[in-house]
Amino acid sequence: MYQQTQRPPRPLRSNSAPAIMHSLSLLGTFEESILNGRLEPCGFVEGFTAELGASGSFCPRHISLPVTAAFFNLSDSGTSPYLGVIDLSTTGKRGYHIAKKGTVQLTLFNPNGTVVKIFVVTYDHSDMPPNSQTFLRQKTVSPPLSRLTPHTLSSSPPLLHYLIHLRFVDWRLLRFSLSQLH
Repeated sequence: MYQQTQRPPRPLRSNSAPAIMHSLSLLGTFEESILNGRLEPCGFVEGFTAELGASGSFCPRHISLPVTAAFFNLSDSGTSPYLGVIDLSTTGKRGYHIAKKGTVQLTLFNPNGTVVKIFVVTYDHSDMPPNSQTFLRQKTVSPPLSRLTPHTLSSSPPLLHYLIHLRFVDWRLLRFSLSQLH
């Protein structure tokens, strides 16, 4: 599904860490709510970076980028989810130029320089019309860890560990780019 609008990337809702989490009501899934800025971050962690590369009919240079990493407090128990946003406007006026069909590799590093996760995402947008945009997501999930019986365990939702949200834009004349990463 392709969308014919061109909106600028949405920044995170806040640049400060509130004492308590304020959130708007969840609309849709947790995943949609956090990606669309409906949850207020508790704070930010500086120093996360990412290395971005792509391959296809041509291979653009790999680039290192800062990651704006926010964390959220959803409950007193459990781990705090993180959201990293990479602004690709620093790579050029129209994002990171990639082939219409290929593979994107993103390596996420923590502030100590240790690899957190390597995302490898294949895509094919060769049928994407000019002046349109779309996105692609890749998730890593696991079964819920609980003391539920096998019968109730199957009805529990899986736990989200990692998610990458790639926004692709076709800029009309042979210019296809990756415009934003979550």
